[in-house]
Amino acid sequence: MSPDVIVGLTAAISIAFRYLEPIHHNMQLAQNLQEQRLLAFDKIVSASKLLLKQVGRAKYMESIWSLWVQLSQSIFMLERILWPNQPPETELHIVLPPEPRPLSDVLLDNFNDSATTIFQAIAPLEQFHEWFVAEYDTVLHMEFNNMLLDSILLFRTTESMLRMKQRLQSLIPAPAASAIDLDTDPPVAATAATSSASSTAPAVAEPMVITSAAGEALSWY
Repeated sequence: MSPDVIVGLTAAISIAFRYLEPIHHNMQLAQNLQEQRLLAFDKIVSASKLLLKQVGRAKYMESIWSLWVQLSQSIFMLERILWPNQPPETELHIVLPPEPRPLSDVLLDNFNDSATTIFQAIAPLEQFHEWFVAEYDTVLHMEFNNMLLDSILLFRTTESMLRMKQRLQSLIPAPAASAIDLDTDPPVAATAATSSASSTAPAVAEPMVITSAAGEALSWY
């Protein structure tokens, strides 16, 4: 790691660490704000990690990579300060795909469950950027500012893609009912046909019997 990279990383972690340690005359309010910001950073880190695990460390993902590294390091350091007797829970390693992938891979079905995490990270990241702009000189810290802006843009792009997918899925009609087999007549029709045939068949005439006045049957010869 070059000296310039070390200086930039140290400055970024320092900025993030300051955000996690707000100064307020009321200790209770300061503690509450710290917990809120720590939770906000956790959302950003979780979303960044999911994106990196899905598409890898491609060139266009460099800002997300830097964001994940810097915020993870700041949370890791704060955990060591607040809970010195416990090992930090924040992970500083990540398993990336063998090869960088296009951003469109977030539309694959295996990323469906990650959509909510992505959505929840955008507002905290924008709030962090607003705080940074109000507290620091964006010209002096141009690299850090550009990293935040690029990260917000990537998250917003990912959000649009995921919401579009969800919208399209909601418009897909439900599967149609199973088709009726037209090659086989239904039983009712068959019964009706049989009944109709029976009713139209000619009746067999009964032989006519003629009797005499005495009631005796007359025979024909």
